[in-house]
Amino acid sequence: MFFVQNFYPIQDMCNRWSWHLACDMQLFAIFMAILFIQAKYPQRGLIMLLLVTGGGVLLTFLLCIYHKFQLSVLGVFEAVDTVYTPLWYRIFPYGIGIIVAMIIVETQKTGVPAFGKRSVQLYMVSSLAFLVSQTMSDAASKGVLYVAFLWSMGRFFLAVFMGSYICLAHWGYLASFARWATGPFCTRINKLSYTMYMFHSVLARLAYGGRLPPSEISYPMIIISYLGVLAATYLFSIVCTTFIEVPFQRLSEEFIMKSIRKTAPASDKKSKIKL
Repeated sequence: MFFVQNFYPIQDMCNRWSWHLACDMQLFAIFMAILFIQAKYPQRGLIMLLLVTGGGVLLTFLLCIYHKFQLSVLGVFEAVDTVYTPLWYRIFPYGIGIIVAMIIVETQKTGVPAFGKRSVQLYMVSSLAFLVSQTMSDAASKGVLYVAFLWSMGRFFLAVFMGSYICLAHWGYLASFARWATGPFCTRINKLSYTMYMFHSVLARLAYGGRLPPSEISYPMIIISYLGVLAATYLFSIVCTTFIEVPFQRLSEEFIMKSIRKTAPASDKKSKIKL
């Protein structure tokens, strides 16, 4: 964010960010609708989810080849409107997020799956090794086909692994991670990052106005002004997340959690009450 804000003119950055946000809100609405459909009609919701997510992976792979996308700084800036903005590219986190939600909902109905401690440790080590190997690969020197695969399937598996860690933590296999993720620090960071993503372009536009960037960059002034916008964003997050989270909590309670409580096994209900 610091990089984008100070290497683009403020007006261009705010306009691009707002357009990306508009694209994301379409995806958010689509996948939330799929989640509610899955709660009512499980098979139909799962089919819709697989079709939409699979289509996004395939389109990302094919269009990265078509645009000959390369992982270099200039390549990313040149292809930002053809590769980054469209919905088919930005679909992975939303699709995997809904898959994680579906898995958690279903396991609350049927019971938590049992895994051995060694199996969980082996999975964590192997998946993290895969992610590190992909991150450290010199993709800028590779061919178009490799970059397209990394940009589509690589990002897909990244989202899958992140989602699996959330599931394992929810089921009680990663207790230390769960405690850290639900602690006060992460709670505040989550609110800040969400508000920053949603409203940073608006707050930055209000802070900087429509003035053009200076001809000479003053890094101390850039840092001070950015920290000011960051502080304003944090204060704004305390208010706005309340108005955004409460309606969705009520929707979840009405359309998803009620059905879980009705169908959950008696033993599972007792364990949830103890927790």
